[in-house]
Amino acid sequence: KRGMMGAAGAGGALKQSGTLWAWGDANMGQLGNGSVTDVSSPVQIGSRTDWAHIGDGCDKKSNIGVTTDGKRWGWGENKFGALGLGDTTNRSSPTQIGALTTWGPGTSVTSADYNSTLHITTAGTLFGAGLQDWRSLLGTGDSEATYSSPVQVGALTDWAQVNSGRTHSAAVKTDGTLWVWGQRGPETGNSSVDKSSPVQVGSLTDWAHVTCGADFCTAL
Repeated sequence: KRGMMGAAGAGGALKQSGTLWAWGDANMGQLGNGSVTDVSSPVQIGSRTDWAHIGDGCDKKSNIGVTTDGKRWGWGENKFGALGLGDTTNRSSPTQIGALTTWGPGTSVTSADYNSTLHITTAGTLFGAGLQDWRSLLGTGDSEATYSSPVQVGALTDWAQVNSGRTHSAAVKTDGTLWVWGQRGPETGNSSVDKSSPVQVGSLTDWAHVTCGADFCTAL
C-alpha cells in the first residue's frame, strides 16, 4: 500500500501498481466508483495506474487525490465547494480540479468531512477550498467565507504537510516547525484565542509529520 484514506464509514488504499481501491459507505459518492451504493470489499476505482497520493483527514466524505502527472482530482461530497471544482455538486467519480499540474507525488492533501479541503503544491504554497466558518479550518484569516475554487492561504512557500480535524488544522513546514489554526482550544495550543491564520506551536524545528483527530493532534 502506498497510501490510505478514510471516510465516514469508508476506507481506501493505493497499491504499489498505482491503482486506487475503496470500500465502505458510498452515500456521497466518496468511494469514487461512480456509484452511491455501499461496498463491503475493496473495488478498483477506474483503470488509472498513476495514482500517487490520496488525502487523509478526519471523518471525511470528500476525497482529494494526486496523480503522477501532477494533476489533482476530487470526488465525494462537495458541500460549500470543498472539492474546489467551482460548484457545490457532489461527484461519484474522480474529477480533475482545475488545469494545474503542480500537485506532484510529494504533495500533501487533506480532506475533512467538515466542508473544507487543504492542498500543498510542489512549490510549497498552501491552498484551501470550501467553508471558512467559525472553526477557521482553511486558515485564510477571515470567517463565514465560502471558496468553491482553491484560494491561497497566505504567501509562504515552505509548507510541507497538512492535515485537518473537526475544529482545527495543523501543518509542518520544510524548516521542521509546527503550525496550527482553527477554533480555540487545547488542540491549537491556546484555550482562549481562535486562530484564523496559521500560528507556530513552540520553537522546535524537528517536526516531521502531524495528523488531526476530531479534537486533537498527534505529531512526530
